[in-house]
Amino acid sequence: MDERQKPGVLRSYTPLTIGETQGALEILEPLTEQQLHLRQTVTSAAVATGAIALAFLLVAMAMGRRLVGRPVEQLVSLARRIGEGDLEARVHLRQKDELATLADAMNQMASGLAAARAQVTAETAARLATLEHLRHADRLGTVGKLASGVAHELGTPLNVVLGRAKMIASGEAEGDETRECALIITQQVQHMTGIIRQLLDFARRRTPQRAPEDLTELVARTLRLLHPMATRRGIILASEAEGPLRLDVDGGQLQQALTNLVVNGIHAMKRPGTLRVKLGRARALPPAELGGPEAEWVRLDVLDEGEGISPETLPRVFEPFFTTKDVGEGTGLGLSVSYGLIRDHGGWISVSSEPGRGSCFSIFLPPEAAGPQEAEA
Repeated sequence: MDERQKPGVLRSYTPLTIGETQGALEILEPLTEQQLHLRQTVTSAAVATGAIALAFLLVAMAMGRRLVGRPVEQLVSLARRIGEGDLEARVHLRQKDELATLADAMNQMASGLAAARAQVTAETAARLATLEHLRHADRLGTVGKLASGVAHELGTPLNVVLGRAKMIASGEAEGDETRECALIITQQVQHMTGIIRQLLDFARRRTPQRAPEDLTELVARTLRLLHPMATRRGIILASEAEGPLRLDVDGGQLQQALTNLVVNGIHAMKRPGTLRVKLGRARALPPAELGGPEAEWVRLDVLDEGEGISPETLPRVFEPFFTTKDVGEGTGLGLSVSYGLIRDHGGWISVSSEPGRGSCFSIFLPPEAAGPQEAEA
């Protein structure tokens, strides 16, 4: 039998001499116990090594979780809260390493952003208050321009009232004629009251508030208010509208913007003529600062027959305090305020003009502001 086929056996040979015969003594010793011991030793070492490695792994995971994982989660949560606008969020790490440095930097960033936001909020509130004061000042300035025309408008009914009152006082009117005079006086007083109320409503400071408004009626109301001013200059005010058109707008603000455009048109016309206000719908491409594709808009045009605007002046007409009028005739706020009011409604004002042939100011309002009655129609 081949020796290699007998594993686990230790063979030892010892030479022997018996008389003249020489030989060797073979000793066979099985290695079963040694192999078992070796196997047990290797197994124990492997198990011990695995246990130690597992223990080190668990300790490393726990330390990593405590020193890295949890701080990183807190930093991620802080970043998310800051991104959502919670600038009062802070994180404090009880360790002195790079993550703690990062946490301090993020806390300082949040504090800086909170201070910046508070400053922006205060500046925005101040800007809005200033803008509202400018708008109101512009409205009062327009009222001042209308005052002389309104006074002339009140002159006729006052003369009627005075004449009828004298007839009653002198006894000239008797019986049914007295009642007729009283009725006429009542009608004229109501007419004057309506004129004064309309002027006061226009001048009154009011909080911006959107409500369904019939633009056709708003245009008619505005032209009635400006009729005395136009009549004194020999100017006819005409309006063209496709029909009733309701939008959710601030009627007072929109009337102020339209009034400014019409008053500017009246002042631009140095000789008698016709100033037209057209109301309808048109497709238009919004300006770059507003953005958006070409779409259908509600369009309100004010066309005058004045001297027009030069190409050099045209780009500056909406700048605050810019005016081509003589000193004392205008503040340069009207067009700027009007543009701001229309922008607050999501629209814009455009202008086209040709020297010697008049100007056209166009108000564009978003059609999605359509009132409920028109939407149902």
